[in-house]
Amino acid sequence: MHEIKCLKCGIWNQGGLYCSSCGNVIAYAEEQRLKILEDEKKEAERPRDSFEKTMIRWKEHRWWILRVFYRVAYGTSLVFGLFAALMAWMAALVNA
Repeated sequence: MHEIKCLKCGIWNQGGLYCSSCGNVIAYAEEQRLKILEDEKKEAERPRDSFEKTMIRWKEHRWWILRVFYRVAYGTSLVFGLFAALMAWMAALVNA
């Protein structure tokens, strides 16, 4: 087993996810997992505007026509965004 040095208190630990002395996270994977969980929590707590609330409702609506409309609108916006990115890339190539 390898030893990991805690960046907070400087104590060497025999593996594990947290420092045995101060409890600080010492494993990189665990640190990343905690950061992702924190970001997801912030995103869930973020206030939504009325358009976003409507799209969330339509995404899982019980009427199939609204679910289809949502998917068509989402797909169209995705294709439009990809097309705009392609045009911007081509314009940048011309100017290079």
